[in-house]
Amino acid sequence: MLAGMFFFPESPRHLVEKDRHDEALRVLRKLHYNGSNDDWIDHEFHEIRTTIAAEKAITVPGWRIMFTVPQWRLRLMHATLMQVFTQMTG
Repeated sequence: MLAGMFFFPESPRHLVEKDRHDEALRVLRKLHYNGSNDDWIDHEFHEIRTTIAAEKAITVPGWRIMFTVPQWRLRLMHATLMQVFTQMTG
């Protein structure tokens, strides 16, 4: 898995978050292009950009926010408990 990691393309979502839109679109095309789905790729790219813009508008960066928003605190608790119980059951 470690060796294969070097051949994986970067995530289009991560690239859009870092304002590398051309690279993100190129990765989407590399992963999903089949010769006839240009509209789908453009729609997916637009959706990624819209989602990230909305997330940036409503969230404050940092770890503290995860503990102050009740929904996120509940998700964090569920994820942590799932990991704990997975380790406990072997």
